[in-house]
Amino acid sequence: MHQVITRLFRSKLILIATTALLVYALLGFLLLPFLVERFIPNYAQEQLQRQASVSKVHVNPFLLSIEINDFNLREADGKPIATAEHLLVNFQATSLLRWAWTFGDIRITGLDLNWSIDKSGSSNLDKLVNTFPASEQPAETTAEPIRLLLQHVQIINGKLNYSDESLATPASSTLAPINLELQDLSTLPERRSPYAIIATLPEGGRLVWHGDLSLAPISSAGELYISGFKPTALWKFLQDRLHLATPEGVLELYTRYNYSHTEGQPLLGLQNIFFKATGLSLAETGMKSSLLSLDSFAARGGSFDLSNRELLFTKVVVSNGQIAATILQDGTLNWARLVKPAKPTTVAQEPDPTTPDTAVTTPWQIQLNALHFEKLGLRINDL
Repeated sequence: MHQVITRLFRSKLILIATTALLVYALLGFLLLPFLVERFIPNYAQEQLQRQASVSKVHVNPFLLSIEINDFNLREADGKPIATAEHLLVNFQATSLLRWAWTFGDIRITGLDLNWSIDKSGSSNLDKLVNTFPASEQPAETTAEPIRLLLQHVQIINGKLNYSDESLATPASSTLAPINLELQDLSTLPERRSPYAIIATLPEGGRLVWHGDLSLAPISSAGELYISGFKPTALWKFLQDRLHLATPEGVLELYTRYNYSHTEGQPLLGLQNIFFKATGLSLAETGMKSSLLSLDSFAARGGSFDLSNRELLFTKVVVSNGQIAATILQDGTLNWARLVKPAKPTTVAQEPDPTTPDTAVTTPWQIQLNALHFEKLGLRINDL
């Protein structure tokens, strides 16, 4: 009799466990995707005053993962903000043991982000962030950040579209493809995360950026290498401020860096700076002759210290080129008019003589240990 009761009790436990597991699977595989597919557009419309849609959501309750296909976020008028072909988020049950929100994998494929500045100078991304519900935590409270651990973060074949309509001549540029990978990114104290970013720059350049990153405290160290970058990509955003035609040339930059941010003070140091420009040519707008033409400009052994405002290069070599200058009728050089004067936006106020000036700005110190000119010509015209 005892064995029969024991068997019945075990069978009942198995039945209850099986039923619970079946209900859990049905909720995870069927109900949760249905709810998420409707929650995303409703939240975007009601909380963010924007449009959002997804084509398919898949949830695996046993792996604690969610996958979203064809995510699309747009402004209320339909202008695109961000799209993604595929998003995978994998939550880890070890969060309970670590006492930290732990995600094993966050992977975004085909991210297409649009960052735009309107005519008033406002950013669409800033506006989006400001629409999220604000924290109700008092401002004077200095709570510790949420304990978070992201074991693997990856962006595959991303794209960044940037446009600025606040310029007199609106300009835009695209950075693609962008591939980013982070490991063990955490807000836990003194944990450093290795990262690697590889991107194709506008006009065909290439960026390789890798090192390690810490969020508590904020600090980073690593290497940055840019090759094949053409100044045309930046000139589009500066053309209204410069009396320069489209520049020619190719730039290369390598540096090691250390960055930290403590007590509201950013600290940035660069070491082993190498900068090289080849085929460089600058000309005034509307002029056929060049102000500057160089086969090569190379600066080696550089260092930069933001806090001490110091820039040093052990050797600078300028080779095979020509510098042209014109003395205008008023006695000034044409080089002095390359930068257009800034338009005043506010009326300058006279300083209050009763208020002591306690701010002391350390002047920049620039040092060149060796400067070499090779086959360089100088042409001066006097009007």
